[in-house]
Amino acid sequence: MSSLCRTQALLFAMILASGAAEAQAPPRVTFGASAGARVHAASFSDVAHPVVFGEEATIRTDYDGNRALGLEAGVMVRLWSRLGASVSVARHTHDVNGAIEAEVPHPFVFDRPRLVDAEVAELSRVETALHARLVWIASFSRVWQLSLGAGPSLFRARGDRVQGVNLREIYPYDEATFESAVTSRQSASEVGYNVSVDVTRYLARHIGVAAAVTYARAASADLGEAGGADANVGIRFGF
Repeated sequence: MSSLCRTQALLFAMILASGAAEAQAPPRVTFGASAGARVHAASFSDVAHPVVFGEEATIRTDYDGNRALGLEAGVMVRLWSRLGASVSVARHTHDVNGAIEAEVPHPFVFDRPRLVDAEVAELSRVETALHARLVWIASFSRVWQLSLGAGPSLFRARGDRVQGVNLREIYPYDEATFESAVTSRQSASEVGYNVSVDVTRYLARHIGVAAAVTYARAASADLGEAGGADANVGIRFGF
């Protein structure tokens, strides 16, 4: 079990076992900040067609995101009874691996592409998401609460995308071997969705600790796929 999972398990145990804190009314407004990890990142594919020797090459790259560290901060307002609304901003930074399948034109013979396979690592990617949610809030023992939320998300991703390949070639150029990838930094935005579960234990009148799990996703041709499953722990301030 990872250290993050052990930390969350301990936090949940504290939430369930701690019952001596002062009872209090559910907060009307809650501010929160969390840190954690993206335990499941989205994968996506991209195809580029650079012109090589007067013909279009085909460079297909399958991107596989690694686990990412992230931060999230936001505010939740109880609107009526158990219904609330929240807005938060999350940011994740991680490395992405790419599996390349390239068809590169021959310098002398048309319609005779050379096939090249390769892998590249540590392509940079940063995702920022604005999450809006309707939230159902259940308070128990007046000191801890469960919040279930869902709503739209606006993602903006910025990262390295493979646009071509540099090859090592020897006459008569019928075969080629991969040397390096040609990348460019690109950014795109897209609307998606999110769902979340948050358990908060108030240790004092206005201060609590929380464990949360969020799944969010968006996809487009320019963005690829963004989001994934996030596990966070954090602090809450309720008023």
